[in-house]
Amino acid sequence: MASKPDERLQKQPDEQSTALQEAQVRRIVELERQSSEKQQELDKFRSALRVLEDRSNDLTIVNSQAEGRLQAVSQQRDALNAQLQTEAQAFEGDRAELTKLRTERDETLLRTASVEARNKELDIENREQERRLKDAEQYLNSDRDIRELMGARKLYIADVFDVDGSSRTQKPFGRVFYTQGKSLIFYAFDLDRQTKILNASSFQVWGQREAPAGEQALPMNLGILYMDSEANRRWVMRFDDPKQLAEIDAVFVTVEPHGGSQKPTSKPFLYALLRNEANHP
Repeated sequence: MASKPDERLQKQPDEQSTALQEAQVRRIVELERQSSEKQQELDKFRSALRVLEDRSNDLTIVNSQAEGRLQAVSQQRDALNAQLQTEAQAFEGDRAELTKLRTERDETLLRTASVEARNKELDIENREQERRLKDAEQYLNSDRDIRELMGARKLYIADVFDVDGSSRTQKPFGRVFYTQGKSLIFYAFDLDRQTKILNASSFQVWGQREAPAGEQALPMNLGILYMDSEANRRWVMRFDDPKQLAEIDAVFVTVEPHGGSQKPTSKPFLYALLRNEANHP
């Protein structure tokens, strides 16, 4: 049986509506899918953005810390630079002072050397003057001794002889002026020209007393001869103890170490007798 015309017309809109709804559903599904994908992409972008923001914050913090460290380092650098300038100025000042002190020291050394040289010259001059004064004093003493001797009432003058190994007397080398009960003055000449005489030797005078046969009296130390006149090569020794002079009968000389000895250590080479009557009024 054939359909009615109005039923067909009513059926067409329903089909169109259904197709439209299906298309809408598909569109909605598509949009929802796209929306979901977009949402996922947005979530990814947001996540990446958060990561970038965190990284940016970290970098900002790091940059801030770096700037702080940089500022601190810059401050330390400036402080060290200022200290370096101060130390450099101090160093230059010290070096200038050192140069000045060295110059002053060199000048002082030169002046000191000059003063020392002058002092040495003055010392030599003083020693020479002292020697001349000493010689003058010795000459005055010798002259005074000679004047006293020449005026003595009991004066005995004896020649001093050199004695060789055989006890034989040679030519006289000096004289003894003996004032009985008062003093004895021993003069000798050219002693330093004797053989085997050293600069460190002394010429020592001894007094001797005659002893009974079989006995030997100990020599008495009277003193050391000193040079009285370089020009005349004259040596002298004075002894002023009357008691000891009364106990000796002769005098002799030996060569001893510098400063003398307690007893003779070498053979006598000058000898003179004393026990005679005064031979000069």
